[in-house]
Amino acid sequence: MKKGGSKMFPQSLENSSFFAKGSYRIILYIFLLIWLLPLFGILVTSVRSLEDLNTGNYWGWPSGFFLIENYSEVFKATPMFKYFFNSIVIT
Repeated sequence: MKKGGSKMFPQSLENSSFFAKGSYRIILYIFLLIWLLPLFGILVTSVRSLEDLNTGNYWGWPSGFFLIENYSEVFKATPMFKYFFNSIVIT
């Protein structure tokens, strides 16, 4: 390092070895999968019927897709539009 210079942190992967770049990508994809898996579970659960959930079918293929019915029930039973509005105003 030259006098008066500073070292960049975190260091760029441009000059890293093929192994370092590959390891970085593999670890990145693993963490991405770990982060997205619960969101996928929530999405799949939201289109299941109550009978599917009561039988313990959490990760299997849903017996039917009840997207409109389930979401319309949520909007009828809760003040969801108010919650959306509050989220927009607060952020």
